[in-house]
Amino acid sequence: MYSVSDKYIAQVKAATRDWAIRLALSLDSGEVYNLTEQDVESGTFTYQESSTCGDTIQVGSTYANSLDFSLINKDGRFNKVNLQDATIVARVGLLLPDGTWEYISLGKFNIYEPGKKLSTISIRSLDNMYKLNTLFANVSITYPVDVATLMTAICTHCGVPITTELTTELRALDITLNKIDPGDMTCRDIVGYIGCLVGKNLRFNRLGILESFWYSTSIDFITNASTRNTSDFNDFAVNITGVELQDSSGTTYWMGNDSLVASLDSTPLIQNSNIA
Repeated sequence: MYSVSDKYIAQVKAATRDWAIRLALSLDSGEVYNLTEQDVESGTFTYQESSTCGDTIQVGSTYANSLDFSLINKDGRFNKVNLQDATIVARVGLLLPDGTWEYISLGKFNIYEPGKKLSTISIRSLDNMYKLNTLFANVSITYPVDVATLMTAICTHCGVPITTELTTELRALDITLNKIDPGDMTCRDIVGYIGCLVGKNLRFNRLGILESFWYSTSIDFITNASTRNTSDFNDFAVNITGVELQDSSGTTYWMGNDSLVASLDSTPLIQNSNIA
């Protein structure tokens, strides 16, 4: 959860709200365009955030948040601008009852698919997870290597930052790995496997820095009559009692009992029973 004021929390629940958009569009040339909602085609601004890459609970997920919109170009000012791999720092603002605006960051995004330069330009962008979609084979690694050093090498190669907290977590694992056959795996694949070792998912936070996270053990949520009448509820308590995983050779390891077992995909980083 991101820190906002009590006024923001109250106003965001109001029946009508006024929003503002602030986009800092940075080109490879160093030029920066400071854009607002006046530069975005109405109804096209979409931000998508998730905790996993699917509709199931995952461990080691590396979901990439996305930001898509149509950039107004009726005057042709972007016709000669190279938008490929440009970066966007995005914020949204909410008008508070006292007339002030409160802004929150959505994150840092990389344009991977700029549309044709017509009267509007379709912009599709992903957060820094996009930068990890490069071959792991090209990363310079000296084996044996501990997982903290491995992660640092990947982040340095891909040009992305990592939080101090995640680095500390990885060092605390005290896991050393022998040579990994890279095959056609990407850096993002390896980062996900490292997330499995930590027992968490990984994401880039709204400052564009790689971090680990997991789900809260409690939730404070108040429903109203409308929500209760249109939602499905189940009082079945999900209690995972065991965990099962496989190493790269197909050997299965598990712990707990078999009442409700969570099965994890095989990972090349599980190289022996001690790591498992």
